[in-house]
Amino acid sequence: MEGFRACRYEHWGRDTSMGAYTQLHIFREPRLDAEIRPSRTEWSRSGRHWRDIWLLDEGTYWGVLVDISNSGRHYCDVLLIQLHYDDSRGCCIITKCSLRGGTLERGRIPREVWMVAERFCDCFRELRAVGVTACEDPA
Repeated sequence: MEGFRACRYEHWGRDTSMGAYTQLHIFREPRLDAEIRPSRTEWSRSGRHWRDIWLLDEGTYWGVLVDISNSGRHYCDVLLIQLHYDDSRGCCIITKCSLRGGTLERGRIPREVWMVAERFCDCFRELRAVGVTACEDPA
């Protein structure tokens, strides 16, 4: 494909069979109806941990991170991922904003992204309504 310069994006995942589960789902803007599958997945020896590797074109992507600890606490997140190839450096520049990390405001997340996120975990419904504290245990 002419003009395609792949940006490598990686994220780890896990399924410990003791309750912990982490998985990132990526969608390209403006088409949010089809998940982009990783180009490759590298597995640990146990098979319970992995690293997903995507080779993506420049552009804007949304990530839905499902992250549940062994105790059942949710650290789920919505990510805005922007990829730009910098010719002067000869590499891809990745800008990532996170709802849970405080670099992405709830109001900036399109309704369609929330609808996609809610398919993966119920806690996104609470995140959408009241913010990050909804998924955290009461102090």
